[in-house]
Amino acid sequence: LLSEIAVMYRVNAQSRALEMSCQRNGIPYQIVGGVKFYQRKEIKDITCYLRIINNPHDDVSLARIINIPTRAIGQRTSSEISRIASLNKLSMFTVIEKICNDDGQDDHLSAQLSSRALNSLKKFMSLISELRKEIDQANLSSIVESVITNTGYREYLAKDEKADERLENIQEYHSATLE
Repeated sequence: LLSEIAVMYRVNAQSRALEMSCQRNGIPYQIVGGVKFYQRKEIKDITCYLRIINNPHDDVSLARIINIPTRAIGQRTSSEISRIASLNKLSMFTVIEKICNDDGQDDHLSAQLSSRALNSLKKFMSLISELRKEIDQANLSSIVESVITNTGYREYLAKDEKADERLENIQEYHSATLE
């Protein structure tokens, strides 16, 4: 009986291979005392970056990573962007583009945002633009490595109390993209 089988592993990053194998073979499973690999914060964050690179109008993904790693785009700024997007029936990305390309011509878009927030949004847009340039020229593995490196995500994780485990997880995620 499957209910009588347990698989133990020492490193959480190893769960991905086990989970994938169970899924491929139609074997039901549950994780006890942990979180499924693709439900972990760091994996979701990197995945959201990949989604934004592929489709910048994915508001859910954008809202998740706009200030991860921390880049001085706080909750108030995010809420204001979301409010403007909703009022104008635009994506958050489109609103950020308009704000960043505004140059003082349309003050109502940026009136509620501090100069620090505007500067941070411009840096964020530049980062996303650079990452998007790689879509046609690089493979998935290279793009994932670029996201991890160029966003400063590795350094961001290094400050976490579970840094080693989280870094192993993103390394496993990167390795999975090679497959």
